Amino acid sequence: FPGGARKNASGTGIGTKGYVGLGLNSTSVYFNDFYEFTPSTNTWVVKSSFPGTARAKALAFTVGTECYVGLGNNGITNQSNFYRYTPGTNSWTARASYIGDANLYKTGFT
Repeated sequence: FPGGARKNASGTGIGTKGYVGLGLNSTSVYFNDFYEFTPSTNTWVVKSSFPGTARAKALAFTVGTECYVGLGNNGITNQSNFYRYTPGTNSWTARASYIGDANLYKTGFT
């Protein structure tokens, strides 16, 4: 993994590829980077950075051919915003914020 050691990262899969990003390192530096893993070639590619506040403990899940990443904590406050990642255009789009309390350590599945 080219992004360096970290904890509390977020990940999901779309089709035959995996996506991992965010999290924090052992000195409490928070990340907003995002990577794509292709198992068939055992390769990682850097993708567009997550546009929200760098954070850890965020929720990531896939719907169809896109993934959604949001919630989590930036070391100061819990976050409530969400973004959609579209691999075909390597782009992020802001989506509606979570209507409940800003939160972290959530789990989702589709």
